[in-house]
Amino acid sequence: MYQTQSVNPLWFVVMLLLGVGFLWFLIGQPVFQVFSARNWQALPCVVLASQLDQHMDETPSHSIEVRYQYEVDGRKYQSSRYQFVFTGDYFAGRDAKQAIVERYPPGEQTLCFVDPDNPRQAVINPKLTPAIWWSAPWGLLPLVLAWAGVYGLYSSFFERIKNERHVL
Repeated sequence: MYQTQSVNPLWFVVMLLLGVGFLWFLIGQPVFQVFSARNWQALPCVVLASQLDQHMDETPSHSIEVRYQYEVDGRKYQSSRYQFVFTGDYFAGRDAKQAIVERYPPGEQTLCFVDPDNPRQAVINPKLTPAIWWSAPWGLLPLVLAWAGVYGLYSSFFERIKNERHVL
């Protein structure tokens, strides 16, 4: 009789954890931060510097660098977070990023949103931007990993039950 070799369920647990972890990093965490920031204080801030950084890897890429200063309870803070959604250097074109940098020239007065429980945390754009959809295709691979982990664990569990019934 042909007997199948079972895969150690630990591999399926690893696949599930990797899939869920990457999904959290790409989509879950930014969405959670956006919803958390709805209660943050809108405070005036001053842009200290803004530029488009170019990275020379295999393909040239760019990232937004906007540094700003704000004040909470008489104490000055600085931050450089523009938004929560990870767009990466390869998402959104250079022109779109350059437009953001030009919108925030040094000396520009704008609003930033500050966490009242931790004033070191601030962001200029606390909204869920279309950039989340640029992350979504990358979320498919972790979703497949997570699904394979769940399916593998489910199959292993029922295969074990089936084998135990045949032994009895």
